[in-house]
Amino acid sequence: RILLLLLSSSLAWSISLEDESDLPVYLQGIRWQNVEAELRKDLRLTPFVRPLHYNVSLNVNVAGYNGAQSSYYDGIVIVTLNITAPVNEIEIHSLGLTISKVSLEARKMSKLTSLNDGKFHIRQERETIAIPSNRIIIPGEDVVLTITFNGTARNSSDRNVCLLQ
Repeated sequence: RILLLLLSSSLAWSISLEDESDLPVYLQGIRWQNVEAELRKDLRLTPFVRPLHYNVSLNVNVAGYNGAQSSYYDGIVIVTLNITAPVNEIEIHSLGLTISKVSLEARKMSKLTSLNDGKFHIRQERETIAIPSNRIIIPGEDVVLTITFNGTARNSSDRNVCLLQ
């Protein structure tokens, strides 16, 4: 019992309560003592908005190839959404992305009507962005979300990996 107590004591002292580099981005800065309470929060996206179809255009530049000074990517994604309950915003994951433009539109008979003025809110603590609608989006409505984005391409030794090899 004494050996076990000594072993557990030495392990407890070897963990730094100040170093947060091993924590996910959304937990860094809240102090280790608060992590457990933070982990109890529900960070899932709403179940009422589901993607039906993605159309992705992606350009990748790798440092040292074709004159690229750094490794980065940029692109546009057009997502057709399935709305199953009334919502007034769309929230999506955005970790590692810089969002430059968003468009939220309702499609009726191949005519698009804007549901958003291009604004979006970054929710750093959730690693998401929220795109507000200028009205309630009703279930069954044909909704199209278009996002222009860019980010840093990373290799397999980086955290939050985007593999380019």
